[in-house]
Amino acid sequence: MVKYIIPIYLFFVSFQLNSQFLTHRYEFEKVKNEREEIKKQRIHIITEYVSDKLNINKLFLKLNKTIEFDSDGYKLVETYYSDGNPNLINKYYYNIDSNLFKTVSSSNEEGNLVSYYHYDRSNRLIEEFYGGGENRKYNIKYDNKGRIIEKIGFTGSLPLDDEGNIIENADPIWDFVDRYEYEYNSNGDLAVEYFYYLDQSTNTNFYYYDKSGKKTKWINRLGEDYDVIYDYNYDKNGKLTYIKVTSPEEVSYLIYDYEYYIYAID
Repeated sequence: MVKYIIPIYLFFVSFQLNSQFLTHRYEFEKVKNEREEIKKQRIHIITEYVSDKLNINKLFLKLNKTIEFDSDGYKLVETYYSDGNPNLINKYYYNIDSNLFKTVSSSNEEGNLVSYYHYDRSNRLIEEFYGGGENRKYNIKYDNKGRIIEKIGFTGSLPLDDEGNIIENADPIWDFVDRYEYEYNSNGDLAVEYFYYLDQSTNTNFYYYDKSGKKTKWINRLGEDYDVIYDYNYDKNGKLTYIKVTSPEEVSYLIYDYEYYIYAID
């Protein structure tokens, strides 16, 4: 007899749940690692700095994030910094169809958290599984044009017996927790993202683009009177140079730098 359920807080339990759905994805990791050895002959890195001023020497900028891509544009590593030191590292792994199937997040405080991504036969992402403190999954829905229109989130729990012990080999119990809805403009670009927590609206994101399809503005509406506005600025070659971030309290800037590396082939 099931008495009650508890959230999953241990990684090994989270891993157990994920493996029920995505065990077959592990075979792709070896293939991906072999492909990376070839791709890494040329990589590029984007560095993001944060500053309260726009025109400032890079030596005085605060390092916020670095993103490393391979020669095909696939994100490999994303590193976040605090006081100049890395405090969160995300690594990305792809299957033989070049679909993202796993991410590993490493932080100084929580260790490794592993997430998995599941696709249908048409290579459409249909489920996301996030390991960690609360085991979380999202089911993804599409419209007839192949665009994501909704993501429904659930938290995973395992049943307990009358003595409060986890029931071995029991099916996880998934409880609804949040939901995303998406709208698109006439060009097919994402225009509005709605977020609901337990079906209560909490924030809405609005996205704007120029004629070439580059994003020019993002408004994160957290309440009726609270908007955080991101204005995107590009150079003459279309490369993002900085984002002006305006909130009711302050104005700041996210400033971008680009580096390219060439590796010799053994």
